[in-house]
Amino acid sequence: MTEIETIRRRQRWGLIEWPLIWGLTAVAFVLGLVGFARMQAVPPLSALDVLYCSLQLFILEVSPEGPLNWQIEVARLLAPGVLLYTGTQALIVLFRKQLTQLRLCFARGHVVVCGLGRTGFKVASDLLRRGEKVVIIEEDIENDWIGMSEELGATVLMGDATDVQMLCRARVDHARLLVAVCGNDGINVEIAIRAYELKRESPPGTGPVMECHVHIVESDLRALFKEHHVFTDTGDRFRVVLFNIYDSSARLLLRRYPLDRERIGPDDPRTVHLLVIGFGLMGESLVLQAARNSHFANGRRLRVSVVDHDSTQPKRCFLRRHPNMAAVCDVTFLSREADDTGTLAEIATLCAEADTLPTVAICFDDDTRGLSLALALLPNLKALRVPVLLRMTTDGGLTTLLDADIAASSLAGLVKPFPVIGLSTESEVLVHREMDAGAIAIHEDYVTKRRREQHDARDPALRPWDSLDEDLKDSCRQQADHIEVKLRAIGFTSATVATTPTVTSFTPAEVEILARMEHTRWNAERFLAGWSHAPGKKSIENKTSPWLVGWDALPEEIREYDREAVRNIPHLVQMSGRCLVRGEVT
Repeated sequence: MTEIETIRRRQRWGLIEWPLIWGLTAVAFVLGLVGFARMQAVPPLSALDVLYCSLQLFILEVSPEGPLNWQIEVARLLAPGVLLYTGTQALIVLFRKQLTQLRLCFARGHVVVCGLGRTGFKVASDLLRRGEKVVIIEEDIENDWIGMSEELGATVLMGDATDVQMLCRARVDHARLLVAVCGNDGINVEIAIRAYELKRESPPGTGPVMECHVHIVESDLRALFKEHHVFTDTGDRFRVVLFNIYDSSARLLLRRYPLDRERIGPDDPRTVHLLVIGFGLMGESLVLQAARNSHFANGRRLRVSVVDHDSTQPKRCFLRRHPNMAAVCDVTFLSREADDTGTLAEIATLCAEADTLPTVAICFDDDTRGLSLALALLPNLKALRVPVLLRMTTDGGLTTLLDADIAASSLAGLVKPFPVIGLSTESEVLVHREMDAGAIAIHEDYVTKRRREQHDARDPALRPWDSLDEDLKDSCRQQADHIEVKLRAIGFTSATVATTPTVTSFTPAEVEILARMEHTRWNAERFLAGWSHAPGKKSIENKTSPWLVGWDALPEEIREYDREAVRNIPHLVQMSGRCLVRGEVT
């Protein structure tokens, strides 16, 4: 049963519940009146006696002596049943808090969601649909999502999720999963720390291993939090996973709508150009993901144009967080009002430049404004066939309008809405299992090879995927995400079901093309992680490497590492449950 069907069923019952109860009450009372009026009692019953006896049916009492007719038999069962149901509902309302706490006293292996915004509701509803027991902690008593969550079966506690007593009420120490999505990075971090302290102080064997998913947007806070002892002193009872829905959405977006939508071979003269309009959290994540992933066979650097009403401060903050961005791609910030006629014409001019492959991404927080701008741009971009990626809040509302109406019109294929919340299910927002299949295959292959070489088993890089450091996970993700870019460059694709003969190896010429691309990607990964070039030996502590140079400057033995990495792609694709084929899969 879907979420909408569940809500509608409960709403329908809410509409008929009390009219039905009152109707049954009236039926029981009338049957009592008729039955006692026809009853052959000694002495005969007066009208007042009939009324009094009918009312007594509701308290399981039949006073007159004599044979009971069928009306009384039905009424004396129906009347107390109605009274019992009504009394039970009244007690539930009066003692709701006590009943909720009583249920929680026995909760174990449940899920606690802190924060009931759009993300929190999305996560909670997906978990409830899968049959999980969900407890939500929300501070705002006027939150519109509370009623919907309760209708779906969630237990909602009102209070501050950073309060230890509130976390104890939710029995966090007995939960299997804690999700902190309060809309404030600092609050989410504090929730994780309080939960860790509760879990650490609880007796051994209390509850299952807790996995704590913490939503953090600010990269600086993310790096600082990773230095906390929550990450280094958790043992086997508590595990922290950081996630960012904007980064996840950007990965999914570029997977669905790649910037190299047309094949870019080694001799292709075109430059991929991404125009981002609106540089908020989504815009920044999209630019960062594109910088990590957009390294093509022709060696031309990604070009990014950011349009924002005042780009000075966003530019300063972005380049402070990513000081090596200029070593990876060419980013230009334009301070413009996106809605101005002149700006619209300028965007169209940029998209019409020769030897470019442009994509426009509108990343406003306001869905209506974003859609309005997309429709204003389309007349100029339609002839150029430039796709417009339109950021939407969820997969409902205006997103539904685009899917239903615009997709069926002559503008089909140009406006591509991408909801930040709704591109994926809870498992993708939090765990990334499907999206990370390639990354997991890369890690498992690495672990297998290192163990075969009898590498030190205590190496943190050899831990299982779920326990792996987030930086190492991100490295695997970036390598996996770029595989599809490599395959498109030589006319290949991966598929779940082979429609043509599968490929198990590349030609030497293809290996050389892909190895150059892999080295460029690896350089970008290191630069964006804060590494720099320095002669001599690689230093992990100082984040320096002598190999952060172009392909032509690499020694042959270092080039061979990249060649081996790309020769292994067919095996990695197979490990992730897919196969490699030439051409596009129809």
